[in-house]
Amino acid sequence: MCNNIDDTFNLFVTEKTKINSDAKVKLIECNDNKDELKNTLNISDEKMYLSKLRDNIEKQKEENNSLPFKIVKIKKNGFLAKVAGLYAYIAFNHMPWNYSNSKAWQSVYPQLISKIFFCKIYQIEKDPLRIVINGEIPQFVKPTLIIGKKYVGIVVNKLNYGVFIDIGYHFRWQCGSLVGLLHKSNFENIESFYNTETGQSIETIFWGYNDKDQLVFGNNPEFKEWYTGAMENLIGKIVNVKVLRPNNLELYFLVNEKYYASLPVSNLIYPENNKQVYKAICNLKHEESIHCEIIGINKLKKLFLLKWYSKEEIESVYLRNLPISKVNNVIALGNNSIQNHIDDETYDKLQLIGKTVKVEVLKKEDKLGKEHNQYLVENKYHGRLTISNTLYRISVKEKKLIESNLQDGEILDCELLSIEKKLARVRWNLTDEELKRFLQ
Repeated sequence: MCNNIDDTFNLFVTEKTKINSDAKVKLIECNDNKDELKNTLNISDEKMYLSKLRDNIEKQKEENNSLPFKIVKIKKNGFLAKVAGLYAYIAFNHMPWNYSNSKAWQSVYPQLISKIFFCKIYQIEKDPLRIVINGEIPQFVKPTLIIGKKYVGIVVNKLNYGVFIDIGYHFRWQCGSLVGLLHKSNFENIESFYNTETGQSIETIFWGYNDKDQLVFGNNPEFKEWYTGAMENLIGKIVNVKVLRPNNLELYFLVNEKYYASLPVSNLIYPENNKQVYKAICNLKHEESIHCEIIGINKLKKLFLLKWYSKEEIESVYLRNLPISKVNNVIALGNNSIQNHIDDETYDKLQLIGKTVKVEVLKKEDKLGKEHNQYLVENKYHGRLTISNTLYRISVKEKKLIESNLQDGEILDCELLSIEKKLARVRWNLTDEELKRFLQ
């Protein structure tokens, strides 16, 4: 590596360097004024000056001192740097942080020129003079990132599903590298993603961390929770799923009244009864509720993957449209039945599914004296009431108003949707006249 005196002076920028001169350490400000520098060091001979710089850097290596260095130029596998007044080489894999490939270093290089980092002298060769440094030493303080705040970063890698952004640039690299993913679906529009290139500065919003403690960025707040690990936390949970079947054609599933879901049927998911599950799904009705386990998520389509959890629900819905004679035949099939040893209570439940049942309104007060409705189905089961109208979608607020106007002991004619243990889900379908009466 070349280290002649002219090159040394021409590439000096302001930096503090320790120089050993006759066992006396001086702290000086180095700049690109050759005469001023020589006067400061009180050295007129250039060879003597270069010798003192070399002696100093050897001393720093022996004492294992940390020294400031700055990036000068990019090479194939590293950078040309300046340390203690001399040129040095630092490999990409010995920089203060690492990237997965050299292209990332090429992307950020223009933003690293003249930035000061710290290193230790790794190797010195005297003839010709060659210095190798290592920047893998503690020197950064991790910043506190604020969720929802905008940061500016450099695109260090672009893949078909998104871009990786280093917002260390936002902090002028004083906190090192902070790389996170901005998924292409989280751009304001898909054209912005396709027009984004590596090396480009980009403004984005910090969403938090995923389940692997990696930074997540996004510009589309609607999809935030799909990329921060919040959805993964729901895997394995049993949730209430609402069935939507408008016009009795398309079939949709909503988790917690908010998220769309898929209910796939396969031998892997249902090794014992996949055919019965498929037929039961075909029998599901609009606005019916079932209970499912979340077994996975599809981030690209923003879907939950579900497994129908309740065997009682599957059995009752499967038998829903069968004549009683066929239901009896299914129960009597023995090893080929849905449930080999069905008891009388379960059989009675199956007989009620889809039928009109009597639901009694019970007004109860809690410990604070606030009145609540409870529902007794067929004088036997606790009820959970859904209120609907054929042409009008009843809001949550309107449902509460209707329930508050019901009288203690009033009997409602409702459709029984499902029974699980002692809880019966029933639907009260109001006529237009009843709806007007309650909402006036």
